[in-house]
Amino acid sequence: MRYIPFFLAILVLCQLSSESLAVEFDLILEGEEDFCLDENLAAGTLIVAEVTIYEENKTINLDLKNENDEIIKKYEGSNYYRVAYTPFNDGVYSVCAHNPYSVPLTLSIVFNSGIDAKDYTQFAQKKNFQTIELDVKKVEDLIELMRDQLSVIVANGEEQLAEADKVSSMLILFSFVTAISVMVVASFQTTYLKRFFQRRKMI
Repeated sequence: MRYIPFFLAILVLCQLSSESLAVEFDLILEGEEDFCLDENLAAGTLIVAEVTIYEENKTINLDLKNENDEIIKKYEGSNYYRVAYTPFNDGVYSVCAHNPYSVPLTLSIVFNSGIDAKDYTQFAQKKNFQTIELDVKKVEDLIELMRDQLSVIVANGEEQLAEADKVSSMLILFSFVTAISVMVVASFQTTYLKRFFQRRKMI
C-alpha cells in the first residue's frame, strides 16, 4: 500500500503534462507564403517560439497576434527570432511567419508553452535547488497551469450554454410564429373553400 502515493503522483504528472505544448520541426515555406502556429492559452501562460531560417543572407518576417487576430508585435530583418510572451487575456494566440521572397525558405521552428517554455535550469542554479525540489516546483507550476486552463474551460462552457439558450429561445419563437402562420393560412383556406362551395351550391 505504501506505493500508492507514488503511482498517484505519476498519474497526476501524466494528466498535467497535457496542459503544456512542445513542438519542434522543419518547414519549407513557399515564396510569399504565410504559416501560423495557434495555441489556445489561459491568461498568464508563457509561450516561447524560436524561428530560424537555414538560407544564408535571407531574412524572414514574424508576427505575434492576439485573440482578436490583431498584431501585438512585428519582427523584421533577421534570420533568427526568439519570441517570449505571456498573455493577459484568455484566447487563441498566433505566431505567424511570412516569407517575403519569391523563392522557398526552410525554417526551423521550436514552439513551447506552459511549463515547457520555462527555463528551470537557471531557476535551479539561482535557488540552489536539488533535483527533487526542482521536480516539486515543476509539479506546482503544472497544477497552477491546469487551474488556469480549467477556468478557461468553465468560462467557455458558460458562453456555449448561453449561446445554446439563445438558440433555443429563437427556435421556440420561430416554432410559435410558424404555428400561428399555419393556423392563419388554414383558416383562410377553410373560409375560401367554404364560400367557393356555397357559390357552387355544393354545400
